[in-house]
Amino acid sequence: MNPHLLEILERDIVRLLPPFDKALYTFITDAEEEIAAQCETKEEFLQQLVQQSPHTLAAKQFNLSFEQVLMMMKKIEVHIDDAMNQKLKRIKWEEKTPVKRHAGSVSSQYFLLTV
Repeated sequence: MNPHLLEILERDIVRLLPPFDKALYTFITDAEEEIAAQCETKEEFLQQLVQQSPHTLAAKQFNLSFEQVLMMMKKIEVHIDDAMNQKLKRIKWEEKTPVKRHAGSVSSQYFLLTV
């Protein structure tokens, strides 16, 4: 599956989350992406995750315990994963390439994605 399509589907699912869940998920994922942008290797990223701990920052930001943040994020991630799997089962590609009307061939193919 196209990674850009998966990203679009995930954004749509996150957009529909309850406001608090959306804020918490977005806060943590944005922090993780910011850390990833500063790192050159996977090992460096993992080390920075431990040192900067987006979950600890979220706990302070949202006045929750670290354990509450972990449990809520697990619940949100399961919901996102379930919703993504449902969307992927419903995805249908339909070819919409114009029928060749001239002696020349059609140079492009067109598809419609329905979810």
